[in-house]
Amino acid sequence: MISSPRLKLREINESDACFIVSLRSDPDIYRYFKNPHAVTLESHIKWYKDTYLPDKDRIDWIAFKENEGGAQPALSASEGRMTDDLKVRLTGRSKGQSVGIYTIRRLSLSEDKEPYQHADIFEMADPGNVQQHQKDAIEIGYMTAKEFQGMGYAKEAVSAIIEWAVKNFNVKEAVALIHPDNAASKAFIKNLGFACLSENNDGMEVYESRDIQHFG
Repeated sequence: MISSPRLKLREINESDACFIVSLRSDPDIYRYFKNPHAVTLESHIKWYKDTYLPDKDRIDWIAFKENEGGAQPALSASEGRMTDDLKVRLTGRSKGQSVGIYTIRRLSLSEDKEPYQHADIFEMADPGNVQQHQKDAIEIGYMTAKEFQGMGYAKEAVSAIIEWAVKNFNVKEAVALIHPDNAASKAFIKNLGFACLSENNDGMEVYESRDIQHFG
């Protein structure tokens, strides 16, 4: 568990499926992915079990605001339509309002400081050859629910996970891959001290911070 002034962050689990799918199925979010498309609950759970859990270099954190008194929030309308089996899985949800999903993944940087793997961190891709190299950096990703955008929560959450990575992964550099049309994300990452390094051959811009030690 990570704590920041207004948020708690923990690693995702299967009970977070509905919230994650709601973000990944929002056209205003997925249109900036390399392969823009919505995901289903079933495809997310399959990815979680088959790809996410075996990947020892990636951690997805869910950030949430704790409710006063710690009351369990009611099921949303979409969750109410889930099968009984899936409803049971929701009992482990955080006792609060889910703000967003924030990701770190250890990777290796080539000599020209670009990631070996130019995959969108939210594309549910297999880790692939990233695991074949010594990890000396992290890639970060972030998705914030609409109702919490523009309130500083993303900066708070991303800063917290970078600080965690500095202390636990002993890395000094970070990169983020951003769609060239995503002006809000580019402004956000620049505000964190990242600079545009290049545009890779998948059409995503690579942003880099070569010294993230100050986050720790």
